[in-house]
Amino acid sequence: MRLKFLLPLFFLAVRLSAQQNCDIHDLTASVVEFDDSTCQFYIKLNFFHSGGSDHYTVSGNGTAYGTFTYAQVPLILGPFQTGNTPLNLEFAVRDSQYQDCFDATELTVPSCGPSCSIANLHAEVAGDCNPATGTYPVVLNFTVVNPGNGFFNVGTTSQFIGTFPLSQLPLTIPNFPASGNAYDVLKVCINDHPDCCAVTEFLAPPCGEEPCEITGIQVETGDCNGDSTYHLWINFQVANPPSTQFSLWGNGIFIGNYNLSQLPLHIPDFNWDGQGPNDFIKICMAGSNTGGAGCCKFREFAIPDCLLSPAEPCNIYDVNAIRTACLCGQFFVAVTFGYKNPGTGGFDIVGSGINFGNFPYSTPQPIMLGPLQGNGTTYYEFVVRDHQNSACRDYAEMGIVECETPVSDPSTGHSMVISPNPAADWISVAVTSDQHSISGQATAAVYQSDGRLVREVTVSDMSNFRLQVSDLAPGVYRLSVTGASGRYDGSFSRQ
Repeated sequence: MRLKFLLPLFFLAVRLSAQQNCDIHDLTASVVEFDDSTCQFYIKLNFFHSGGSDHYTVSGNGTAYGTFTYAQVPLILGPFQTGNTPLNLEFAVRDSQYQDCFDATELTVPSCGPSCSIANLHAEVAGDCNPATGTYPVVLNFTVVNPGNGFFNVGTTSQFIGTFPLSQLPLTIPNFPASGNAYDVLKVCINDHPDCCAVTEFLAPPCGEEPCEITGIQVETGDCNGDSTYHLWINFQVANPPSTQFSLWGNGIFIGNYNLSQLPLHIPDFNWDGQGPNDFIKICMAGSNTGGAGCCKFREFAIPDCLLSPAEPCNIYDVNAIRTACLCGQFFVAVTFGYKNPGTGGFDIVGSGINFGNFPYSTPQPIMLGPLQGNGTTYYEFVVRDHQNSACRDYAEMGIVECETPVSDPSTGHSMVISPNPAADWISVAVTSDQHSISGQATAAVYQSDGRLVREVTVSDMSNFRLQVSDLAPGVYRLSVTGASGRYDGSFSRQ
């Protein structure tokens, strides 16, 4: 009896000892095989373990991922999917038999896909300012791409106003706080997207004391310094200034504090932002940039031409003009050329008194021109020139083009009969001549209306043969049959 009582205690002690010896630690989770095009990825789990059973389970994010053997370490899970917002994941690894033997970890996967952006932010004053509260109503509206959620935050540069659903746009804010400046600033950010923001400045209504106002801003640019900086002169007037001090920013970067007595102010090394043909400055009186009393004003202006000029001049070269075969007295021309440092207005093709049009430089080459008349009198040349810089050009001469008279002319005793015409599936071709025999092997070539060859076959008897045309696109085609007795031309249409 005593032995029977001691046996269960023995096995319990063995089990407790195994559970105490089970250890899972140093669990890590990392992203592997991230596909930027689909935003899919896999997770690699790795950890150390000792004791316990032969298997473990993985769970997290409200999902049981399954049971695995300890030989399956490290473990790859997936695929997972992320989107426009970061993805927070958590994982727990637990021994299958001993539930107290586990470890857990978490990681954040960055967002993937098109980024959030706000455009067309507009704020409009909807009523007078209340001097008692220092507020007034404002109506705001904007458009957003890929917001990631349905809410946005509104505030000034220094004060949070509230969070609102996108479905309420256009939104009326009944108590927008007046800054006391001639212009107020409104800031919008998509909720949980601190990088998806937009700011707009608008004329504020008078509220109590006469507001400070910066007017008559004059900006003049000077010589470049050779390091993306240039000379800049700034002047302005200010009504009701809160002090004699003002602060200056250039392209969002603080430049310095100055006294009104220094106007007009010379900045010898103003930094170009490198983003386009315009820069901007911001002028603030007193402590406006920190939300105190004062006023601010933005001004955008064109950068000097010395920054826009490329290191090398525009160059158009190696213009080639190749004509197609004639069809019904007309032909087409394929134009190709090379270029460097072009302007932003595209290029023009002109010549022989004809303006063929303006094209962007991204137009695939060759550029097909025509149809043109092969009348034997017009001298053809083709000039390719930059639309903004007419001195940047090159040309190709083709000379006079005289389209040949088809050999298959009934008046000369030669003829080619193509039937049916128009055709659907097949054409029958009969070539006759009063002067000599035309039987024998020949080459039959089919050309599009622009002269491009679309088919070429060998026929055993050029005097009478058939061609399949069911796979040709609808249109007009030229058929040329060439054998020992000469060349014969005709045309047909595919319906």
